Amino acid sequence: MLQRRILLRELTMNALGVLLVLLSIVLTIQFVRLFGQAAVGKLALDAVLTTIAFQLLQALPVFLSITLFISVLMSFMRAWRDHEMHVWFAAGVSPLSWFRPVLWFLVPMIVVITALSFWMTPWAMRLSEKFEAQLQLRDDLGLATPGVFKVARGGDVVYFIENLVGLGNKASRVFVDSQQEGSRGVMVSAYASQTTEKNGDKFLSLDKGQRYEEINGLEYRLISFDRYSVRIKAKEALDPPAAMRAIPTKQLYQSNNISDKAELHWRIGVPISALVLALLAIPLASFNPRSGRGWNLVIALLVYLVYVNSLTIGQALMVKGKLSVALGLWPIHGVAILILIWLMAKMYGGLPAFISHLTQKEESV
Repeated sequence: MLQRRILLRELTMNALGVLLVLLSIVLTIQFVRLFGQAAVGKLALDAVLTTIAFQLLQALPVFLSITLFISVLMSFMRAWRDHEMHVWFAAGVSPLSWFRPVLWFLVPMIVVITALSFWMTPWAMRLSEKFEAQLQLRDDLGLATPGVFKVARGGDVVYFIENLVGLGNKASRVFVDSQQEGSRGVMVSAYASQTTEKNGDKFLSLDKGQRYEEINGLEYRLISFDRYSVRIKAKEALDPPAAMRAIPTKQLYQSNNISDKAELHWRIGVPISALVLALLAIPLASFNPRSGRGWNLVIALLVYLVYVNSLTIGQALMVKGKLSVALGLWPIHGVAILILIWLMAKMYGGLPAFISHLTQKEESV
């Protein structure tokens, strides 16, 4: 009980720390990138937080898998460094007995990763695609780039702005060429803003400007105004074709398409790889003081990269038809499990001693 409480507490604290660091790094990078796009008009300001939320949901299974691997690795490396493992071994605690408290920590997280991989991530992908399609149809002034002519989605309004005022839908020194009800007009204005009526119609409102209106092709009329509104027509948002990662898991299971089956194997492999990698971290954390403390960290990193990249390559080979869909990614998981058994047997001094220990445990039960 003491062994389990100490390990669970340390694993939980390490996992929280690793997850917070990963989220801080990723969120900072995303905030800087997306707010930079909003500052130059490539993305609406009110869409930044929503975009970050969708991206976070899509990446969360990977973040949690990395968190589990690093937290287990850190906990056991610390125990080996402080010679705590030798004390536990002297007290009769075998290496295999550490799997039970680690599994108590891993199982709830694996359930969360499974739910994210099977349901939450595809759902977030579908919402993200619809949201991006709606953003493509917006004609906010905040999406305009200063110094560049922009054609409104309706096609009957072309406007040019010299400067943006802040990050909102306001601009200064605006040029507008519009075609409405058979009448063509050119307007210049000191300021412009965008307003939306209750029925959803959008208007480009110009303040303190002049309108040069064509009368019969040869004559023009000059009109000075304090405020002038031009209606911007919008297109209907169409449902974009679903990406592979956005297809519901049930639909993938019922499909006979090779690409769908490859995606299904990938989603199944996400929680399996998270569990296997976290268990691999237990023997990978052990080190020989004579060989240096950094080598096991390098080897653990290589094992993680090879395992994850093998799953990615295996999925690509399935899509190309070079890997059996019936086998899928299971051979890769099988090799990882065999490596785990080999590493654990090495801690016992060999495979016969490891099998003997398992047999003794089974007989004692």
